Amino acid sequence: QRVRSPTLLLVALLALCAHRSVGRMSTAATANPIRRVVNMLQAMQSKIQAEGKKEEELYEKFQCYCKTGDESLSASIEAAKTKVPGLVSDIEEATAQKAQLESQIAKATKDRKAAMASMKEAAALRDKEADAFHKEETETKANIKSMGSAIEALEKGMAGSFLQTQDGARLALLVKQSSSLSDSDRETITAFLSGEDSASEAYAPASGEIVGILKQMKETAEDDLEEMEKTERDAVADFDKLWAAKKSEIKSLYAAAQTKTARLGEVKTNLVDMTEDLDDTKKGLGEDTKFLADLGKNCATKKEEWAARSKTRSDELVALSETIKILNDDDALDIFKKALPSTSLLQVQVSSREVLRQARQVLSADKRGDFRLDLISLAMRGKKSRFAQLGTMIDKLAIQLGKDQVDDDRKKEFCTNELDVSEDETKAMLRKKKQLETAFSEGEAAIASMKEDISSLTASIEETDKKVVEATELRKQEHKEYKEERAANTAAKKIILMAKGRMDEFYKKKASLMQVSSHRDLESDELAPPPETFDAYTTKGAEASKVTTMMEFMAEDLEKEIVDGEQEEKDSQASYEKFVADSAEKRSTTTEEIKAKERAKAQAEETVLKSKASSKVQTKKLMAASEYVKNLHSECDWLLGNFDVRRKARDDEIESLNRAKSVLSGADV
Repeated sequence: QRVRSPTLLLVALLALCAHRSVGRMSTAATANPIRRVVNMLQAMQSKIQAEGKKEEELYEKFQCYCKTGDESLSASIEAAKTKVPGLVSDIEEATAQKAQLESQIAKATKDRKAAMASMKEAAALRDKEADAFHKEETETKANIKSMGSAIEALEKGMAGSFLQTQDGARLALLVKQSSSLSDSDRETITAFLSGEDSASEAYAPASGEIVGILKQMKETAEDDLEEMEKTERDAVADFDKLWAAKKSEIKSLYAAAQTKTARLGEVKTNLVDMTEDLDDTKKGLGEDTKFLADLGKNCATKKEEWAARSKTRSDELVALSETIKILNDDDALDIFKKALPSTSLLQVQVSSREVLRQARQVLSADKRGDFRLDLISLAMRGKKSRFAQLGTMIDKLAIQLGKDQVDDDRKKEFCTNELDVSEDETKAMLRKKKQLETAFSEGEAAIASMKEDISSLTASIEETDKKVVEATELRKQEHKEYKEERAANTAAKKIILMAKGRMDEFYKKKASLMQVSSHRDLESDELAPPPETFDAYTTKGAEASKVTTMMEFMAEDLEKEIVDGEQEEKDSQASYEKFVADSAEKRSTTTEEIKAKERAKAQAEETVLKSKASSKVQTKKLMAASEYVKNLHSECDWLLGNFDVRRKARDDEIESLNRAKSVLSGADV
């Protein structure tokens, strides 16, 4: 578990850089919220003072109006009395015109709908007539074709083959249904078509008669077809004329309706305007009459209103001045400098605390991680002033991790080779006396290796103890900073709420008292308006609301900072306690490992001494070698058996480090 990838250094260094970089971005992106509040309050002061000067000028003009308004009001009242009868007459005339236009529009709309219905009926009738014509035309043309084919067949002497065709069957049906043939002609052609005379001697003379009858029938059918086509053309022409006339009628009716509708709209608008004018004139007449009677009283009321609004404006300026004084106090500014830089009212970047929190989560995801990483994670909870110390810790850990990796690889290679050699030499012990000498030298090498391992493990314990001391000092410093930060945030929150309370004391109290009348009470449509004074007095409640809302946000941010600080303090204490416990467990495990290596070294030393003393006795040489191999297995079996597991753990840790690096680069994990 001592083997760690050097990539851990990268994630720690990236965390350090991210903390510093994000801290700078947060500072750059965050305006001083208290200075912004004070600027807003000072702007409100300037605006109120400017409005006061302007309103004072208007009030003086209004007082002049009060002195000269009697004559103007009298003239306005006389003008209104003259205007009312004229408006009443105009309204009655417009009402009658409106009714007439509505009646005309309704009639035009009705006639238009009737014309459209007539067009629809005519179109349906025309379609029906056209279908009948096309059907009769098709049938007549087919009959003419059949008669032509029959005439041609008879003239060529091919009557027999014609009778077998479809035209022959059609001609038979035509002769049967024709009303223009005499009975004798019908019998002659029917006999021909049925084939009764085809074999007789009389057939040849009769064929000329039949041809004559068929030609007459064909000419009659052609004349009928021409008449039908002429009748259809005339019907189409009549329909087109009717359709054009109806379209023209509908267009004319629509245009008339549109024109009258537009005129109706104008009449309605004028009627509404005149009605409103009449109402306004009557209302103005009443108001002017009342105002004329109460002019002195109204002017006195305006004077009282001016005194009240002047006092309210003065009180508002005092409230703003006292609020600014609270926020600009030297002690308050010192507290804000300590507390508000960490309050992200205008911050647009992710906080360094959040970045480091995500990095700590990634580093702690691997439960088999090096206990020394816990110290890095713990140090990440610190402030900016200790990041140089954190960089030194990471550098030292990088060197140690590199040595651990080299030692592990060297140990594996040594154990693999040494076991192979020792076992082979043990098998050849009976034949080679020299094996004992070789085993002796290898035993010395093994003892030297064990001494190095013991020295390394002892240094590891010392390093662990040193890290615990450093973590303890770090925890003390963090706790001290936490208490200072909490005190500053609490004091800043108290001052902000005090300033907000002073603002609320004025604006909430005055909100229900500002229903002051304005000069609009004195206006009349016909009377020249009085000089403009001021609308109903309103405090800067809307702007003050923005300021107090900012104060609320800052107080909420400070409260959140306090709560987050408490939670982080708890987390830091828990992480510290876990680190101390893990360090103690690591120390105990390492101590046991040192004891095991001491025992193995003692056994190896004893084996070497026995081999040297009994080099002339073959049996003793074999026993010494066996003892050495046994000790070698005791030293190497665990490493060889767990080498792949350790390597897998190292790979998992590298993956965790890559994820931590992604977090510090701004990606989601």
